[in-house]
Amino acid sequence: MKGVFRKFALVFLAACMMVTLAGCGTAAQQQPSEDLPQQEQPEAPDEGIISPDEPNEEEAMQMTFTVNGRELTASLADTNAAKTLYQMLGEGDITLRLRDYGGWEKVGELGFSLPTSNQQMTAQPCDFVLYQGDQFVLFYGSNSWSYTRLGRIEDVSAAELKEILGSGNVTVTLSR
Repeated sequence: MKGVFRKFALVFLAACMMVTLAGCGTAAQQQPSEDLPQQEQPEAPDEGIISPDEPNEEEAMQMTFTVNGRELTASLADTNAAKTLYQMLGEGDITLRLRDYGGWEKVGELGFSLPTSNQQMTAQPCDFVLYQGDQFVLFYGSNSWSYTRLGRIEDVSAAELKEILGSGNVTVTLSR
């Protein structure tokens, strides 16, 4: 858990530094004098430059769940929480201990908080969400509540997912 918190803190500090440095760069720019002719600056090509932490527009954010020896592919939602989780997975895998709750979901503490954008929704089997900012919830049944959407496991049925998860506690590893 300390490693996960340390990774989150590093991502947060890096983001703060980027915002601070971006603000410093604009203050140092000088306005051109009106008497001098202005030269047009050629645009720098940015094609092909992709940040290693973020997918390009054609790629969906995806991750892998490893549960009881099975690898499941999941697509992440377009939420700040999912984007933050995706960035954190770029630093390494996250292992969660999930417990059965209510006969329709597995839930466990992340050990850190993600940004919330809760909305009333009916979660379906294979959906995974954020609850109260620091609880990871994976559905093998259905439930209506206010959650922050994180994503959905692909290419597996509700019955298959329930069988893979088994009864009781389960260890799940999230990775890119």
